[in-house]
Amino acid sequence: MSIFSHFDYFALPMIAQGEVNHVLPEWSSKARTLSMLYRDRDHLPMRVRLFIEFVKLHFN
Repeated sequence: MSIFSHFDYFALPMIAQGEVNHVLPEWSSKARTLSMLYRDRDHLPMRVRLFIEFVKLHFN
């Protein structure tokens, strides 16, 4: 048995499938800011652009 704190996008599917139990539903941690730093916007490799779009889509 263990207790852990994790991001909703990671934990909610496991809660829905009954793999884990939400033991403190009234408690949540503070929201955190996510920053992404990259050198140059003009010549970003495609994989970096795709990663930026993925992060913006899933964390906004």
